[in-house]
Amino acid sequence: MEGDNLGKAFSNAADKAKLNTTEEERKLRFHDLHRTYARVLLGGGCDIACVAQQLGHSPAVLLSTYTGVINASSGTEKGQPE
Repeated sequence: MEGDNLGKAFSNAADKAKLNTTEEERKLRFHDLHRTYARVLLGGGCDIACVAQQLGHSPAVLLSTYTGVINASSGTEKGQPE
């Protein structure tokens, strides 16, 4: 399946599932599942190198892109010591 077709199919499925209910909010996209997948893996105890490989990123890119997810899964918040 090509990327455009996948995006359209996902958008239609999200609409049918009533996940895109208001016009004011941005519609859910297939790519949005990356953050959810990262959160599930990190929350389940997977190490950063494993998660980076699963998402197709280097560990450095994972750390810079998903810092909020990593902090949330480790229980730390911005401004608090780890």
